[in-house]
Amino acid sequence: MTEANIVFDEVVRAAFAFMEARGFAASAADPRNIVYQNGDVKLSVGWTDYSYEIEIYISPKPSQTFSLQAVLNFLSPAEAPHRTSQVGEARKLAPVVGRLADTVRTLPPKALSGDASFFAEVDASQRQLAAAEHIRREIIQARATADKAWRAGDYAQVVGAFNAVEPHLSDADRKKLDLARRRV
Repeated sequence: MTEANIVFDEVVRAAFAFMEARGFAASAADPRNIVYQNGDVKLSVGWTDYSYEIEIYISPKPSQTFSLQAVLNFLSPAEAPHRTSQVGEARKLAPVVGRLADTVRTLPPKALSGDASFFAEVDASQRQLAAAEHIRREIIQARATADKAWRAGDYAQVVGAFNAVEPHLSDADRKKLDLARRRV
C-alpha cells in the first residue's frame, strides 16, 4: 500500500468516526475506498486514481446508489455545491475529507437509514434535473442550428430547428421562429 493510500485510509476513518457511533462498521473495499455499512445501507468514500476526486456514495439497498451530490441537490437545490472535491496530494486530504464528513454528519437521519420514500424522492429529483438538463442542451443545439440557418437565409431550417423545442423558447427566439415561419 502506498503512503497516499495509508494517509487516505487514516484521514477518512478519523473524519468519519461518527459513522460507527451511528451503527455503521467500516471496511476497506480497496486502499482508496472505505465503505461504512449498517445492514443493507452503505456509504462509500473513495479517492479516484485518475481524477483525484473524492467521491461519496450512499446505497440505501444493494440495487441503488446515489452520489452525495444527488442527495444534496434534492435537499437544497439552491445551496448544493456543484463542484467536485479534487485532491492531488495526500497531505491536502484532511481538510477536504473533513468538510465532506461534516456534510454527511448533517444529513437527515432518513439519508443514512436507507428510508425508501426518501430515496424515491431523491431519484425523482435526479430524473427531473436530468430532464431539465436535456432540454437545456436541446435548446442550445437548436439555437446554434437556427442562428446558422438564419444567417444563411434558410428559414425552413430555422423552423425545423426550433419546432422541437418551441415550448421552451425565449421570447426572442419565439419571435425569430414566427418571422421564419412567415418567410417560408
